[in-house]
Amino acid sequence: MKAAATIPGKIRRYLERVKRETIELRSWSRPEQQPAATLGMLFDEVFGIDQDTSGVAATLRIARATGQANADEVDAQLCAPIRDLMIDALALDAGTSVMLRFAELIRGGYDVGCAVEEIGDALQREHADDHSAQSSSAGQQS
Repeated sequence: MKAAATIPGKIRRYLERVKRETIELRSWSRPEQQPAATLGMLFDEVFGIDQDTSGVAATLRIARATGQANADEVDAQLCAPIRDLMIDALALDAGTSVMLRFAELIRGGYDVGCAVEEIGDALQREHADDHSAQSSSAGQQS
């Protein structure tokens, strides 16, 4: 354990020396007879990434495999419905119940878009019912 504890310090000192003396930062290459460790094998199996994969390619592969590659597109599609839902929830003083219902739907297996749509529809129905009830009671008072 003691030897492992000195590794960060050795790396830091080496990097400082590289910076100070402008020596070339060497890369390490795995000897052919030394297989990749468990994490290396996992990354190779799941993402097709090994020590020769560039950082850009690795990032793209991980993003694609985890669904993050389409995150910007999905975020853009959800932006307006989420904003509208939050505006309605706050205007109706229903923020807490909306968030609790959202959590319940997500736990129940709904995706974000469907949960937002369902809650938004329910809020609009409730608001319309409240509005029509107020209108009819106002008409009866006249």
